[in-house]
Amino acid sequence: MTVVLRVLLVPLGMLAAGLAGLGAVLLSGPHPADPAVTSGGYLFLFLAGGLVALTVAMLRGNFPAWVLTCVLAGCVVLLPAAFGLSDVVEGLGGAEPVYVSEMTATSTAPATAATAFAGLSTLLTYAGAAWAVVMLLLPATRRDLRRR
Repeated sequence: MTVVLRVLLVPLGMLAAGLAGLGAVLLSGPHPADPAVTSGGYLFLFLAGGLVALTVAMLRGNFPAWVLTCVLAGCVVLLPAAFGLSDVVEGLGGAEPVYVSEMTATSTAPATAATAFAGLSTLLTYAGAAWAVVMLLLPATRRDLRRR
């Protein structure tokens, strides 16, 4: 395995660990009976497992696995940016509606180790995805993957 492919494994490992960490945080959170939280936790674990399977297939020379890995890492990076851009564009709309109905609900949960782990998992996910996108799109990476 070449140096480029070995370096590529670091951000992909960070991304998989971050996704698995987010899933574990959701599954061990203070609301285990909420189906939305539980399904979100299993979704993140599924994405982490899928990324590991795609990475193995990609390193064996599978081109569609490389494309799907690029799409997955790109979505992790671009979706939060798209939501932020959507909020900015929505704010440029101008006038506020005349009748606004607003409800606020507050839920408190004790701070646990999972709370701190959520921040670390989020950082690992975003940093790993951004680094992986750059590494996946390098010409040297594609050349080395084609040789395998």
